[in-house]
Amino acid sequence: MIQSIGLELTPTNDLEVATYTPLDTKRITGRIRFTQKDDSVHHSVLVSSRFDTSHKEVNRPFPGWFVQIVGGKVMLAWGTGHTWRSCIGGPITIGRMHTFTFDLNDHTSTVRVWLDDHDCVMQEKETFRYATPTIIVGALNLRPEFVFNGVVHDLVLGQGIVVVEPIPSSKALDTQTEVVTLESLKVDLKLIHDHINNAQIDIQALEHIDMTITAWRNRGINISSDSIYAQIEHIQTQLEVFLHDTRQQVTQIQSIDREISQKDETIQITSDVFTEYEHTIRGLFGDIAVIDDASNTFEHFRSIGIHIPNSVDIAMNKQRQNIMDTLLAIAGDLKGRVEQTKQIMDEIKE
Repeated sequence: MIQSIGLELTPTNDLEVATYTPLDTKRITGRIRFTQKDDSVHHSVLVSSRFDTSHKEVNRPFPGWFVQIVGGKVMLAWGTGHTWRSCIGGPITIGRMHTFTFDLNDHTSTVRVWLDDHDCVMQEKETFRYATPTIIVGALNLRPEFVFNGVVHDLVLGQGIVVVEPIPSSKALDTQTEVVTLESLKVDLKLIHDHINNAQIDIQALEHIDMTITAWRNRGINISSDSIYAQIEHIQTQLEVFLHDTRQQVTQIQSIDREISQKDETIQITSDVFTEYEHTIRGLFGDIAVIDDASNTFEHFRSIGIHIPNSVDIAMNKQRQNIMDTLLAIAGDLKGRVEQTKQIMDEIKE
């Protein structure tokens, strides 16, 4: 689950200090929104987790991670315990708000970064040495060194990433690493649907066998079909319970979507629950796109001198995070339903 540590910085060079203690120190993910004022500084640090509040570098040598801008390019840098490594997101534009997202994963030996809407940049065979729960925003440390000349609008840290792809998207990313796209969720929905169709085909085959045995029994052959009938009843009951539970899940997600988008229409579940599930998921991705568009519009207003309260950004970021957490929960729910329907299908074949 992604955890926000709730940092909101005003347009000054004041530093912010927070604490984030991950449950798993071998994986750190984050998203930072920032605007650089000018290019007078060649090298600056947006956020760092390498030094404590006493300026001491923790867990040396070469520990921790930090997001920096060097020569007009934003990148993630980290220590391996033996040397420093970095992964470049790309060039930035002065005066424009950028979003930089990263996933530092020592379990899979991979590092991934995203800058705005650009494709993911990934490096493999990378290692990471955790340093400290101390998070310093606006510089490398509290001396301070490598101070960022600009505004950090918000920072989110955690251990999961939701990547919102354009709709429709032709990409299918790995949901096992908690990267969720519309296409990856559609893949799981199709698997569930296929498993149920296969189970229903197998039930029809069992019903045909039951009818054949009944015909034999009517002709005087002493044979029972009770076990086959019991199996058909058992599987049909499992499917009915599963579909009922899935419909309830869709209704619950639709309620969340309605609260976010303030929609007034009445919720209606179609006969095809899987089509409705996909439609609801599309709505959540659309909600994020609306929030991001509003955020960019407000930044434009600020750039031409129109005052927009920071409380508006905080509210939108909170709402966006709620949607992200919902999408992660959906991904987990669908994975569980894929396995559940596979077990039902396999049970018939045993």
